[in-house]
Amino acid sequence: MGKISLCLGLFAETSADGSGIPNSHIYENGYKTLAAYLFSHEKVPFSFFFSGHVLEWLQTQHAEYLLVIEELLARKQIEVIGGGYYNPHFPLLQPADRTGQIEALTTALRKHFKKRPHGCFINESVWDPSLINTLNSCSLEYVMLDYSFFASDMSDPKALTVSITEDMGKSIFVLPLHNELFDTADMISPEAFLEKLRKIVPASLNNPTITCFISAEKLAELVQQNWLEECLALLDTTFKDKIELSLPGKVLKNSKTFNKAIIPSGMSKKASSWALKAYSKAAPNKNTMRATVRNFSLLYPEVLNLYSRMSYTSLLVNQCRGDKVRKKAAREELWKAQNGAAYWYLGSGGITNTKLRNEMYKNLLHAEQLVREVSNINDALNSFDVNFDGSSEYVAQFKLYDAYLSKTGGSIYEFDILQCERNFAATISDRRRRGLFSDFLVNDKDFSLLSKGQNPDGISCLNEALYNELKYDRTKKNVKLEAQVLFEKKKSIKIVKEFHFTKDSIRVDYRLINTSKENINAYLIIENNLCMQSNSPETLSLECSADDLLLPIAPETDFFNNKGIFYLRMTDNLSQCCFTLSSSDAAGVYAYPYFSQQQYLATTTGLFWKISLLPGAVCSRTVTLYIKRTETHPHKRKN
Repeated sequence: MGKISLCLGLFAETSADGSGIPNSHIYENGYKTLAAYLFSHEKVPFSFFFSGHVLEWLQTQHAEYLLVIEELLARKQIEVIGGGYYNPHFPLLQPADRTGQIEALTTALRKHFKKRPHGCFINESVWDPSLINTLNSCSLEYVMLDYSFFASDMSDPKALTVSITEDMGKSIFVLPLHNELFDTADMISPEAFLEKLRKIVPASLNNPTITCFISAEKLAELVQQNWLEECLALLDTTFKDKIELSLPGKVLKNSKTFNKAIIPSGMSKKASSWALKAYSKAAPNKNTMRATVRNFSLLYPEVLNLYSRMSYTSLLVNQCRGDKVRKKAAREELWKAQNGAAYWYLGSGGITNTKLRNEMYKNLLHAEQLVREVSNINDALNSFDVNFDGSSEYVAQFKLYDAYLSKTGGSIYEFDILQCERNFAATISDRRRRGLFSDFLVNDKDFSLLSKGQNPDGISCLNEALYNELKYDRTKKNVKLEAQVLFEKKKSIKIVKEFHFTKDSIRVDYRLINTSKENINAYLIIENNLCMQSNSPETLSLECSADDLLLPIAPETDFFNNKGIFYLRMTDNLSQCCFTLSSSDAAGVYAYPYFSQQQYLATTTGLFWKISLLPGAVCSRTVTLYIKRTETHPHKRKN
């Protein structure tokens, strides 16, 4: 066995908010300490991956750090790896966006360091064979992917040698990544760690390569424990004849033979373990297909909603013709919204991070507004398959708002106020859909639980029904839907919902028809979940009217009132948006703040009526949502 080529690198691990920006501790103990060590040890090679986020931060906060990196590059001691500017999941992007993201980072690296990258780093190895053509067109020579793409065991020779893979006549070199070696690196001594590397490699293998990119957070831990310095010292003494530090580009240049591989779509073992069961880590099953990043959109409705919205916005931007300056600005906003951190869940953060999720929608809405300025898009109601489920959704577009209506549940699952660039329906669902005009038909027991934010077992949910289209009028901007559901598992009831979209309101007419032979006694609930920016009394005000009296509602606590309510008003002072629900008939109301993973997500309000329907009887209700931008509290507005 020849010397093991060990390639060590640093990558800015995507933080919970998706920025990857290090805090002061990680910068001082990770970035800065490592750079200082390398500067004083000229023979120690190391690799770096900086996303565009991190480069921008370093330029504004620590420009001197970039000068050190430039010096290390000039003496060929380090290698800087390329990739996507906003660390996206490339398989989810259109070809133009893939190329644009890579070229944007390449340009930034050349600007800062006077050299272009030759390799590509992909966070958690989110891969698809179609990327080979993109990487070729961007003049990248190699990509680094998790060793599990080549073999199930790290000691397999295929997982320790450089490979070459091909798709549609294009090929690229691939270096296996062994990042999981550092998952427990701080639990064993540096000497034991290096011995472990030697034992992994088969004695018969010539010129084996082990490549490990360490996250900035892990690096700070290793530096603080003096682990990394001891490890590098051992490589220069005890293990000098057994393990040699190198750079990925140098390993590729010195390789004479390559393992030919067919690499299917997939991602790292770490990411795959979170793509099999929602919010649970599970070991991949040998009998199941390899998990890909698209599995997250199957498990998490919120990921699918964001992905489909991003895809639609990408289509708008790429089809935009006219003002090149605005189109370029729109594309940059789109790229920001392609930050891969928001399109999955790896045990924390990700799509469940409220700040990150709202930031993605903000960027998408900004991009859409720029496109509208160029394309002169007028008020419209369109119907097409937005979320790729085989059934058309309805998209109402006005100057004030966008509303996305699904036939599943007959509810609005995205509700955008364009001027404040916010999706007020961007919730995280629990065991029921949470959107606007989400309806329920329940008995007394289940109503008591539902009004307190709980999910009863065996609940009869109108919002899970699959509606059929009765009428779709693009000119009048009306949609009429119908569904047949069962109440208490045996009583049949038909519900008809007709949506009327106007420039500042959404009116929904309800008709419930008892089509069974038994009486139906139930509560009809029309629930709305609006993602306000906060549930504090200073920023959110709730009030309803009953018997000509204005009743305030405490936004931070549960509220229940069974008096005759005709109006319910919610004002978000931060975004200066006022939403008023008007009912044709006196209704009861409940309201409470909805939390997920200890984060405030939305304020849930329900209008309800106790109804009694004889066989063949009909019940009608009308609820209207009025939307208004207000300057009531301009001093409380935050930029």
